[in-house]
Amino acid sequence: MESDTLTASESIPKAELSASAVTEAKKKFDTANMIILAIVSVLGMGLVYLFAGRSLRPIHNLSHMISAITDDDLRKRIPYENRNDEVGQLGQSFNIMLDRLEKSFSQQKRFFANAAHELKTPFI
Repeated sequence: MESDTLTASESIPKAELSASAVTEAKKKFDTANMIILAIVSVLGMGLVYLFAGRSLRPIHNLSHMISAITDDDLRKRIPYENRNDEVGQLGQSFNIMLDRLEKSFSQQKRFFANAAHELKTPFI
């Protein structure tokens, strides 16, 4: 009767890997990692672009509103009522500055009007 027990060398096949097989596997692994890195990088840049654009949109809108205000029409104001963030505070500060400018321009116009009137009227 033959023995049903196998020796260790007969039961476990030896893994024979040649140097070329290891090199080929490493190349495939490196290629896959480079592709994954490229995909993740492109997706990351796209997400950063979207989030940065969204977060800077209020500043862009504020800039357009400010550039529409001229020295001929200082009565315009920046709407900020529903904003409790930095952009709202900036709009409020800008409106306060516009109030001061409007007051100064009006005082200057009154002064020049009074000076012109006095220069035209002879002293008696």
